[in-house]
Amino acid sequence: GPPPMLIYLASPYTHPDREVEDLRARLVTIVAGELIKKGMHLFCPVAHCHFMNRLCQLGGDFDYWREYDEMMLSFCDELWIATLDGWRKSKGVTYEREYARDQGMPIRYINPVTLDVSEAEPSK
Repeated sequence: GPPPMLIYLASPYTHPDREVEDLRARLVTIVAGELIKKGMHLFCPVAHCHFMNRLCQLGGDFDYWREYDEMMLSFCDELWIATLDGWRKSKGVTYEREYARDQGMPIRYINPVTLDVSEAEPSK
């Protein structure tokens, strides 16, 4: 069959309130886990790096992670955006979406509650 696809699962993260960051990390980790259960292969920067960030006091904002995320995104086949609260305002998600668009990479949107995936940007 075709080679497995690698998904980059983006989501908003940085917030002045650490509890909001923790909640965002928890929610997108569940989305990532549910997709992995379905047999998908993915890299999710927030799910994969949130605990490293907390335990090792890495930089929390997107500028710190830009080069790392860009490197990971360059290996992926599609960008999926988990549409958690704040995704439209997220500097990181905005950058990742522009990068994917520049590379001609398919972009999909995944509802973090229903796990419905769409090529159309959600209206709300």
